[in-house]
Amino acid sequence: MSDTTTTGLETLLRPRSVAVVGASNEIRGFSGAPIHNLLGHGFKGEIYPVNPKREEILGIRCYPSLLEVPGTIDTVVIAVPTAAVMEALRQAVQLGIRSATVVSSGFGEAAAGPEGQVRAAELEELIESSGIRVLGPNTAGLANLVDGYVPRAAHNQWEADRVKPGPAALFTQSGACGNIIYNRAQAHGVGIGLSVATGDQVDIDVWELCDFAMDDPRFQTVMVVAETLGDTARLEHIAVRAHAAGKVVAVLKLGQSDIGRQAVMTHSGSLAGDSAVQAAALRELGVVQVEELDDLWRLAGLIEAWGPPPASPGRLGVVALSGGEGALIADLCARAGLDLPPTSDAFAAFISANFQYAMASNPFDPSGEIVGKPEKVRLALRAFMELNDYSEVLIASPVLRAEQAERQLGEVREIAADPHPHLCFSYWAAGDLTRTQLEILSATGQPVFSGSGSAVRAIAQYRRAGARARSVQVQERHGSASTLLPGSAYFDVRAQMASLGIEFTPAALAHTVAEAVLAGESIGYPCVMKANVASSVHKFANGLIALDVRDQRGLERAFAELTAAGRGFDAAGVVVEAYGAGQVEVMIGAHRDPDLGPTVLFGSGGTMVEFFQDSALGIARYLDAAEAEAVVRSTHMGSFLGHRAPETVATLAGILVSVAAWFTLNPQLDGLDLNPLLVDLATGAVVCVDARVA
Repeated sequence: MSDTTTTGLETLLRPRSVAVVGASNEIRGFSGAPIHNLLGHGFKGEIYPVNPKREEILGIRCYPSLLEVPGTIDTVVIAVPTAAVMEALRQAVQLGIRSATVVSSGFGEAAAGPEGQVRAAELEELIESSGIRVLGPNTAGLANLVDGYVPRAAHNQWEADRVKPGPAALFTQSGACGNIIYNRAQAHGVGIGLSVATGDQVDIDVWELCDFAMDDPRFQTVMVVAETLGDTARLEHIAVRAHAAGKVVAVLKLGQSDIGRQAVMTHSGSLAGDSAVQAAALRELGVVQVEELDDLWRLAGLIEAWGPPPASPGRLGVVALSGGEGALIADLCARAGLDLPPTSDAFAAFISANFQYAMASNPFDPSGEIVGKPEKVRLALRAFMELNDYSEVLIASPVLRAEQAERQLGEVREIAADPHPHLCFSYWAAGDLTRTQLEILSATGQPVFSGSGSAVRAIAQYRRAGARARSVQVQERHGSASTLLPGSAYFDVRAQMASLGIEFTPAALAHTVAEAVLAGESIGYPCVMKANVASSVHKFANGLIALDVRDQRGLERAFAELTAAGRGFDAAGVVVEAYGAGQVEVMIGAHRDPDLGPTVLFGSGGTMVEFFQDSALGIARYLDAAEAEAVVRSTHMGSFLGHRAPETVATLAGILVSVAAWFTLNPQLDGLDLNPLLVDLATGAVVCVDARVA
C-alpha cells in the first residue's frame, strides 16, 4: 500500500479526532449512536458533533458545519439524508480530512435505481480526484476495541463492559451479518478486536482491510463475510501474506445459490460469481471457507485458545458423559473427516483397575460409574488426558441441572487449569436449567460449545486451517501455444493431447475404405471407429461412433455408415482406434473462468458423469504436483484409486498438471474434455479414449 493509502486507512480505523456530521442525541438512530458509542467505549481523542440544529450533544459542543470546527479532524462519520452526503464530503475534502464513513444508503444498491447509480458515479469521481478514503456508503461503520475507537452508527451491540478486544479481526460487507458475528462471539467469550462493515464498497473493500490487518501483530485470525471475491490478484496477495505471517483467513462467501445471488444483487449490487470455482480457489490459496456465520467466531475462538493450527494431522480424543452422545459424536467425526484414534494400553490398564462399568474407548463414556460416584470424574478425565496421546480433547456433557452440574463437573476447572492436550467442552443449552452448567464450564477459560456438533465442526475447521496452509506460487506458464481452434477435428486434438504425454490407444485416420481396411489390419480387431468431426461434437449421441468392430466386413460397413453420418458434420475422414482396456472410467477437463482464469477438473467419468456428481476443481495457476494430487484424492473416485491402484493417482495428477499448463497457453480455447480415461486397476495404466476442445 502507498503512504497515502496507509494514512487514509490509519485515520479511518484509529484516528486522533473524529467529526460526526448529522449527530443527534437519539441513541437508537444512525445519527445518534456514533457519539454514544464513542463515549461509552472511552475514545480518548477529540469528538466534534456537527449539526446546525443543535448547540450541544451529550455535553459536547456542536458545530453548524465541518467548516466551522476549530480543531484538526482526522476522519468524519456522515449520517445525514442521502441528498446531503456529497456536500458533507466536499467540505471534508476542502479541510484535508483523509477519510470518511458514509452511513447513508442510496448510492449503488439495486433498490436505489438510476438516481443511485448517478450518485455512486459522483461519489467515485470525488474519491478519485481528491484521494479521500471512504468506507461505505450504506454501512454502520466499525468497532475498533483494540484502540478504543467505536463510532458505529448503531447501538445494537454489547455494552463496553461486556466485550473484550481479542486477536480476531472481522470484515463484512453486510453490517447486520457483522453485528451477528461480533455479538455472538463476544457472548461466548471470543474477543473480536476490530470489526468493520464495508457496505457498498465504493472505495474501501474487505480485502484492503485484510491487507491492513496483515501488518498488525495483534490479529491472529481474519474473518471475512463477502458478497463478491473481487479482484483475484488481491485475494492471492492476501493469501500469500497470511501464510508468511502465520495468520488464518476464514471466509463466508454469500450468494452461492441462484436465489442467494439474486439477494446479493438486491442488497449491494455485487456479482456473486461461480461458487464451485471460487471454493476451489479459496481452498488452494489456503483460505478456510466456512458455511455459517457461527463457524467464523468458533474457529477464531479455537485459535485464540489453542494458538495457530498445526500442519500435521491431529489426534482427537472424546469424553462423552453419555453413551448415546458418544455414538453421535463418532458419526459426526466420521462425516467431518476426523479420526478418533483408539486409547492407549496404559489408559486401558488404568480403567480396568479403577472402573467397573467403563471401557477404555474413544469416545470414552464413564457415565455409568460417575453418576453415583462423581468423585471419579476428576480421576477419569485426568487419566484420559494424561495417559493418551491426543492433540485435542472434547469433553461433551448432556443436559445437567444445577445440582448435577456441580456434582459431576465441580472439579473440571482444576482439571483444565493446565490443559494438555488442547481442551474444549460442549453442553446442550436448555435455558435456565443449564445456566450453572455453562457457568462451571466457562470458568475453565477453555472453549465451550453449545452442542457437540458445533464443537466437531469447529475442530474440523481448525484442522483444515492447518492442513491447507501453504505458500502458493502463482505460476506464470511459459512456452508456445498450439494451433488448435475450437472447431479442430478429433484426430488433431487427439494428436495434440498425445504430445503432452497423455497415452492414447493406437489409431489411424482413413479417408477411403481401403485406408480403413489397412488401419484395421495394422491395429487389430476388435476396434473402434469414429467420424473425424469437430471434437466438440458429441459423437456417441449423434451416431458418429461404431464400437466393437470385429472384422473387415464390419469395418467396411461401419466406414460407410460413419462417412454418411459425418457429412452433416463436415467430417474429414474416419478414425480407426484400438480398444482401450480398463475397469474404471475417469475424466479430466478444463474450463476458462472469467474471474479466476483456467480451471481444471478431475472426477468420475463415462456416460453417467452427470449422475455421479463426483468431481473436484483446481485453479490452473495454483496447481503444482502436490496440489493436483490433492484434487484427485478429494473425490470419491480418487479415494478409491488411492486404495486400489495408488500409482495411478500420481499419473492422473501429472496429466492434470500438463493439461493446466497447456490450456493456460491456449487462450483461444474455452474448454477441454478428456472423457473417459480408462484406468486398469491391475497394471495401473491410464489410457484416454476420447478428447474434445471447445
